[in-house]
Amino acid sequence: MNDIQSTLCDNIVNALKKTGQCTLIVVYGELARDEGDDLSSVEIAVIVERTLAQDLLHAREQWATRFGAVLSVQYPAEGDWEHTIDILFDESLDLLHLRLSVFEKNERDECVEMLAHISQRILFHDPLFHWKEEVGEKWSRDERRVYAEERVRIAWHRIPEVVRAWKRERMPEALSAYVTSLNDLAFLVRVQKELYPVERGLEDVCVDVDDATARMFQSLSTDLRTKEFGKVLSSFCDALEAVQEELRAELGIIPPSKVIIRSIRECCEV
Repeated sequence: MNDIQSTLCDNIVNALKKTGQCTLIVVYGELARDEGDDLSSVEIAVIVERTLAQDLLHAREQWATRFGAVLSVQYPAEGDWEHTIDILFDESLDLLHLRLSVFEKNERDECVEMLAHISQRILFHDPLFHWKEEVGEKWSRDERRVYAEERVRIAWHRIPEVVRAWKRERMPEALSAYVTSLNDLAFLVRVQKELYPVERGLEDVCVDVDDATARMFQSLSTDLRTKEFGKVLSSFCDALEAVQEELRAELGIIPPSKVIIRSIRECCEV
């Protein structure tokens, strides 16, 4: 990344951390380049707590204005760069979408690298990973359990997106679904470890999931059209199967179908 890209990443990361209200950031959607135009559009989704989302329904404009004031970073024309950030709120998904438009003449992979830099720094500094202090006092045990189980169901349902995107060779979509699934699973492991006494360590499973995530980010520096992503996806299956067994044995949560995992492994062999 060049200096302007790096500065933009830092501004977004720092602004999100200052709000203290986002729980997760992921690469969202597809990097699209219009033919005949040097526009690459990227959407980054920030998942907010459901309670905060409900509050936003009543004060969306005021909050979006304040949030936008923090995040809007305009650079003067310097070389081929111009940056704009738009704020959207999706009531049905409890998501805030930050649309980052980057006007430049570099290759698409550089935009992917830029997004990976942003998402990686947020993924591993997720404020909700410290939920015991921030949320635990506000939510009852049952509320926390329901929330955690909802998160894992979302993760299971997102996995087929990885398979479909991989088969169509739509790498940005595959990366998006993959990162989100991994992060939800890592979140679940941490939360469930707090909610339920377990003899065998879910923490070990969490380490496997985090390692797989790290390998995925490392693969971004290579050609996304190689089989490197397939190898990382295979590692994800290993971690997923381990989580599946832990959830069934310790928590009684219905794990994802083995058919899904087999489908992902078949994709890895392409």
